[in-house]
Amino acid sequence: MKSRFTFLFTCVIYWILVFAVTRVLFLLYHWHFTIQFPLKDIIGIFSHGFVLDLSATAYVLIFPLVVLILTSFASGKLVSRILRIYMLLMLILVIIVTLVDFEIYKYWGMRLDNTALRFIGKPKEMLASTSWFTATLLFLALIFLTWLFFLPYRKFAERILMKAQKPRWMGLVIFTLLVPVMFVAVRGGTGIAPVSVSRVYFHPDPFPNQAAINVLWNTGHSLLEKKDMPNPYKTMDDQTSKQYLSELFAEDTTAVAMLKTSRPNVILVILESFTAKLIEPLGGLAGVTPQFNKLSGESIFFTNFYANDSRTDKSIVSILSGYPALGKVSIIKFPNKTQKLGILSRELGQAGYRTSFYYGGDIDFANMRSYLVNGRFHDIVEVSDFSSKQQTGRWGVHDQHTFQRLYEECDTASGPFFKVLLTLSNHEPFDIPVKQRFGSKTIDARVSNTAYYTDSCLGDFIQKAKKATWWNNTLIIMTADHGTLFPGKTIVYYPEKYRIPMIWTGGAIQSDTLISTYCSQSDLARTLLDQLGIDASAYPLSKDIFRSRHQFAFYEYSNSYGMVSDSGNYVYDYDQKKVILNHGTVSGYFLRSGQAMQQEVYDVFLRN
Repeated sequence: MKSRFTFLFTCVIYWILVFAVTRVLFLLYHWHFTIQFPLKDIIGIFSHGFVLDLSATAYVLIFPLVVLILTSFASGKLVSRILRIYMLLMLILVIIVTLVDFEIYKYWGMRLDNTALRFIGKPKEMLASTSWFTATLLFLALIFLTWLFFLPYRKFAERILMKAQKPRWMGLVIFTLLVPVMFVAVRGGTGIAPVSVSRVYFHPDPFPNQAAINVLWNTGHSLLEKKDMPNPYKTMDDQTSKQYLSELFAEDTTAVAMLKTSRPNVILVILESFTAKLIEPLGGLAGVTPQFNKLSGESIFFTNFYANDSRTDKSIVSILSGYPALGKVSIIKFPNKTQKLGILSRELGQAGYRTSFYYGGDIDFANMRSYLVNGRFHDIVEVSDFSSKQQTGRWGVHDQHTFQRLYEECDTASGPFFKVLLTLSNHEPFDIPVKQRFGSKTIDARVSNTAYYTDSCLGDFIQKAKKATWWNNTLIIMTADHGTLFPGKTIVYYPEKYRIPMIWTGGAIQSDTLISTYCSQSDLARTLLDQLGIDASAYPLSKDIFRSRHQFAFYEYSNSYGMVSDSGNYVYDYDQKKVILNHGTVSGYFLRSGQAMQQEVYDVFLRN
């Protein structure tokens, strides 16, 4: 009896130490963030993270406790064999989750949860996000850490159990009484509310708070949470929410015509990760996007345009459906819900346009195909539609080939067309089929290389399009799917991370114009439809940029949202239940308007 109890207690210590070591590894892996904080903050990361470590430990040890109960009349050798297999499998799981989390945080600025696990069904695309060298190192780390961590379990914990005698009825009673203790540990205490991720938040900077999170607990909790019921962002009654939204989306009745014709061809180019930090006229790096920079001076150029989220699967819906991104939920994963959204291809198709979507990667990734089919695109061109010689990129076909396909099909099109192209080359692991212009020593340099390459492909397409017969009757819209942490390692929830460019060009625009209005991706749908004289009532959360009385941009990060305007900006965190960023003048009305926006976005998700 004593030996089995000692074994269980040793396992508690063992797993707490495992989680502590994985946290140390996280801090070392992201040392460029870690070194910015004093020792007291590093200690705080461990002390505040302990409550989730203990909860995760309790989760892991529920099964061993049940085994100890059920084997009260069996020898210790039998129990040790059963638990050896379980402990090894759990250890491998923890290490895999830990290593994947290292890379997820590097690029997303958030810990691993169900947001990333949405893509687990596409391992090829997941592996494409990192270099083979990094993947090999992580695999070797998996083997080494499994051996390193499993050795002390065998030497200390299992050895105790091997010598344990049958506790019989005493063990059955004692270990059964430990079950409620284990569940108290799982809940994080005896209070009314169970432990949540907000318990580890202690610092004004996001990195120490993120580092304090136990990644196994965070991943498991996000999978177990019911994300669709009820609305977690409900802060006011429906009538009050509608009043705020009605004022927020108020428009002038006078239409503003930016185009020469109401029925131009429309080409929408969505540039992967084309953050404003790469665009020189927006204060970005010099010389990275010379073609885009040139276009900004001869087009309708939007200088305060923002992405609604940080992932392509959400941003596609924001752009084409005027539906702002929503926390950790991606509506594109629910075909029955996306079919109830407006989508530009559907409206334009009904207006007589031939609609096409071009992507050099796998269109099934992130459930994109179902969304495009719901949008009734007439043509969907993906990686399999290109020759094998062109499929040389880690993600599929490089941008030069996709742009060429787009140009050729524009040249042979008859009647008005709506064509959407999503690029992919400017994406980790940043492989391109040309010489790297800025070197490869840093992530910033690799991002600049791929952005320069995509920019050159875009420039080549525009130069050829200007000579085509369809140019004079065509509107070309260029924007990004989302911003990124890089270059510069921007704090993950700051507006700078979400700022992206947008340009309207082509022979159909009336003149080059600078638009400084604050707006976001979800506003494109209504703005475009209004310019074309097409009913936009299916886009209630999209505003006409040229007619809106209030300028603002909305974006979301994890369980937070941000609002940006000409007077100020803020970020509200639902985990901490407070504003975590406040710049300029932010009125109570602006804060409540943002909460109404977030609430309505989720209500739409529930209603669809």
